Amino acid sequence: MAPDTRNSSDAKDQDEHREQALWIRDLKSVVFWRDCAAELLTSAMLMMFVCMALVTNNPEHYKPNITHVGLMVGFVVFLIVEGYGPYSGAHMNTAVTLALFLMGKISIVRALLYMIVQLIGSAAGSGLAFSFTSAKTLADPTIGFHALNPNSSGLTVLQGVGVEAVITFNLIFVLLSCLDTKNRTPVVMPALPIALCIGCGIMAAGTNTGATMNPIVAFGPAILTGDFRNHWVYWVGPLTGSAIATGIYKLLILIKNKYEPKVDQSSDVTELRYASTFSREEVIALVDSLLMKKQPTNDVSTL
Repeated sequence: MAPDTRNSSDAKDQDEHREQALWIRDLKSVVFWRDCAAELLTSAMLMMFVCMALVTNNPEHYKPNITHVGLMVGFVVFLIVEGYGPYSGAHMNTAVTLALFLMGKISIVRALLYMIVQLIGSAAGSGLAFSFTSAKTLADPTIGFHALNPNSSGLTVLQGVGVEAVITFNLIFVLLSCLDTKNRTPVVMPALPIALCIGCGIMAAGTNTGATMNPIVAFGPAILTGDFRNHWVYWVGPLTGSAIATGIYKLLILIKNKYEPKVDQSSDVTELRYASTFSREEVIALVDSLLMKKQPTNDVSTL
């Protein structure tokens, strides 16, 4: 007898219709387009501040270094996420958008449009900073605008990809963990550790590749200068690090939910449940042996 595939086919059709309905709902929503506008604005603001921090009009009063830039970018990201986050999420980063899409937090339509407006914002913010810079500064190749290139620091393109992938991996993993209110204790101020990751990444690897952790940071200056040599490094590295971090985070959450002991505080007796691996009697026996017949307690720290 041939297997009945009608149910699976119907379920697949329903999923496709549901996904299509989400796309249409997004495109028809005023809130969705407001979010895209906010993402454009935050991306432009980020790039304007980054470029203005890297280019100085008076080297005697201010000469940028990695520490200054790391602190400044960390502060700016923290403030923008806190201020604009309730509207678009303030991704300002294609690698972040990719991670949230892979986690199923945003639709493919939102992800694609966010990426497009991020690139537009990057060009706009870089152009605005360019217009605020004196002609004398722009004419000086040592302090004026220039495109990012790992070869400028003596690195090969493979080394550049590796650096960008590693520091982006750390950023995305911390971001996913801090925003995950389902599988951990909520972080009071998630923008802070995210901003610290960015600042530390810049201070650690800024002299290697520029430590963008974000394709749009390299895109704006490349557009202004017309220099796209090895620009692909700043796409492949961050997006690879983002995808790997997302995959590993999902794997760790899967293991946590399936195998990690859980505490049932609604009961008078503390129970450890190992995702149906053990029976109730086996778990109670295990707890008794581990606690050596101590009195039951609801204090998780004593387990």
